[in-house]
Amino acid sequence: MANFTPVNSLETKLRTLLADRNTPLWSFYTPLAAAPLWIIVRHHPELDGSNLVAPPGKNPEVCTFNFPQGAYIGLYTSPGRAQQVFAQWKISQRDWVIVSAPGYQLLKLLSDSEANLCINVGLKDCQYGLDPDMVE
Repeated sequence: MANFTPVNSLETKLRTLLADRNTPLWSFYTPLAAAPLWIIVRHHPELDGSNLVAPPGKNPEVCTFNFPQGAYIGLYTSPGRAQQVFAQWKISQRDWVIVSAPGYQLLKLLSDSEANLCINVGLKDCQYGLDPDMVE
């Protein structure tokens, strides 16, 4: 059973999915596309004060975590979950920042990535690997 306290409605659905594998996947993926999500991207100090997260005309460089089972990109269900990963893995806040976007935009941006997508990667009680077919 999932041992985390949800901080928003998306996490409530995630906890249900993690606790009961018979939960229909659409009951999580549909709200996932509609919810705001957070990712960790390379910090560009020269862009501070603007609404850009990458140089003009470029996509942001997304933080990829490498594990023996492969490379993963973390999509986080709240800014607090992303902050937990920063603290847990001592990620430099000079080099990386947390940004938010609607789920459908992030899923579309990252769907072509070679890395696997994972909700809350690094947070064992509330992480969930996304199925590429469902993301598409």
